[in-house]
Amino acid sequence: MRIKKVQLLCNNAGAQKAFYTQQLGLPLTEIHEKAFTVQAGQTLLEFIQTGELKDTPYHLAFNITPTLLPAVVPFLEAQSVSLILKDGQPVVDFPNWNAQSVYFYDAEQNILEFIARYNLAVPTDANTFSARHVLNVSEVGVPVEDTGAFISTMQSYTHAPVWKDYGEQFKAVGDEEGLLIVVTEGRHWFPTEHPNSFLPLGLDIQQEGRPFQYNSNRYTFRFV
Repeated sequence: MRIKKVQLLCNNAGAQKAFYTQQLGLPLTEIHEKAFTVQAGQTLLEFIQTGELKDTPYHLAFNITPTLLPAVVPFLEAQSVSLILKDGQPVVDFPNWNAQSVYFYDAEQNILEFIARYNLAVPTDANTFSARHVLNVSEVGVPVEDTGAFISTMQSYTHAPVWKDYGEQFKAVGDEEGLLIVVTEGRHWFPTEHPNSFLPLGLDIQQEGRPFQYNSNRYTFRFV
């Protein structure tokens, strides 16, 4: 499953644009008075200003060139990006996923993640990390009231296998190229103490299926 576009809301489009284009260095592809879009590898990431968001974050993960994970922390520190530590360390190991991650905040405290998935090795001669080593948005957090009911609904519109099942509170749907992190409402986003909530979200997913909306039209899923 490939996530081709993610559409999120923000309270301050100017601050978010500065973060994603200047600090992370992602190319700006479109700009309007209160909206902008950046290119994150194979994924377009769009923010639309609303000024009415709750004080709860979105969660996104970006696949990166795996061999460059050791260069990620120095890159983020040099760009004055706020790292999120786990047990005092910036790199989190996920042996069951054959992956390692570095977590950090954007300008509005959304929880972002650069994840190196070693099953998706990408050759490179580079030894320093930059935005061009971002491959795609590979995870999007989707809080729901009932994870099983949401997945049943989604699977009635498109084939989307459960890749990892950790019980009723957390299921990862899709594959390593693109995952929906389906969690129960109010659960904290790992590795923080920030609870999630139902924030408006739009996704374009490269996969056969029929468009649908969920959670009183807060979530819009389009299959392209």
